[in-house]
Amino acid sequence: MKLLLNPLALIFLVVTLIAAAFSSVPIAARGAFGWLMTMFWQIMKGTQQRRNELVVGEDLKPESQAMLRPIRKLAREMHDLV
Repeated sequence: MKLLLNPLALIFLVVTLIAAAFSSVPIAARGAFGWLMTMFWQIMKGTQQRRNELVVGEDLKPESQAMLRPIRKLAREMHDLV
């Protein structure tokens, strides 16, 4: 739902709907394409933010980082497996 409330996505969606109401296919197609690209861009941006948030333990003491090494190794192995 948060993706749909982006102002740029709403503008493209409104342009698409208005163009479709007036039977202007080229403008409606461009509006739909812009809306889809906005959605893809937001999804990619959200994925990047989630990946950046997954970095755990960089600010810990060396002893604590040593305890996290096996978990990180398993996470890397799982990532490679997937």
